Amino acid sequence: SFITLKIGDAFKNNGALIIPINDYFDVSLNGNVNKSNSLQKRLIADYYESKSEHLIEDIKKTTDITEAPFHAGKVVEVEQKGKRFYLTVNSKKTENNRVKSTLEDFLDALNGIYEFLSSNASRDECVTIPLLSTQHGRNANLTRDVVIRQIIDTFIETTKHDSVCEELVISIHPTDIGKGNLDFDKLCNYLEFQCNNYKDIQFKEKPEGTPIEEPSTISDIS
Repeated sequence: SFITLKIGDAFKNNGALIIPINDYFDVSLNGNVNKSNSLQKRLIADYYESKSEHLIEDIKKTTDITEAPFHAGKVVEVEQKGKRFYLTVNSKKTENNRVKSTLEDFLDALNGIYEFLSSNASRDECVTIPLLSTQHGRNANLTRDVVIRQIIDTFIETTKHDSVCEELVISIHPTDIGKGNLDFDKLCNYLEFQCNNYKDIQFKEKPEGTPIEEPSTISDIS
């Protein structure tokens, strides 16, 4: 297996994409999703012609959403326009139509997606994972740096006993570099060190993407 750190647009990567979602599979949150810069908004806009009800219909094909709330780590697979998406519960819906995510929710989401992928007979060769739970606010335990390192560690640990996917791409949005005060070189060194200590995981010597000095000059993806 391979792990790649990549700065850029997660939707432009090859293979499948993990999309974080709340425990009610509420794809509107009373309009808050449409106001956000989230991956969920991009999914609805670019793959469902901005019709969230069409995404709901795809979810209902395999999941009874009346059984909500679902546990963190619940995964629903949908496919649209030739691309596969794994909707992964990583947060809880609050009374004011917002979402919150704890460290436990984040770790449960990782375990859930790894288990889902490893038990899927038609595993994707490449799966992109975004920085889950970093936009749900003000949790000192869920910094972008911590999330990246946890994804690396848990993926390596899981592959010791399960085959998850051929390549996991950890997608870092350009604005995350500044917002998270990320040191891309240090993260690459950490990835290399962790991989070199487990013989079946291979480090890609040239991680894709270049850290930017002025993240504010990069426009948010709409």
